[in-house]
Amino acid sequence: MAEIVYARFGRRLQRIRVRRAISQQKLADAIGLHRPSVTNIESGKQRVQLHNVVAIARFLHVSPITLLKGVL
Repeated sequence: MAEIVYARFGRRLQRIRVRRAISQQKLADAIGLHRPSVTNIESGKQRVQLHNVVAIARFLHVSPITLLKGVL
């Protein structure tokens, strides 16, 4: 079950990021991660920590709820 949740989160994050024309590198720099970590989060291979969900949401100007919509 956990793997499905992280995969869904990653797909949701990627859709929002791409719609805003933000590169993985720019997102990574803004939230203090390396680009491969963003790649792994988007592919569901890496679990995302709660404080990173909040940082991602702030950078993308969305609520954390928006990032989590449809994930559970």
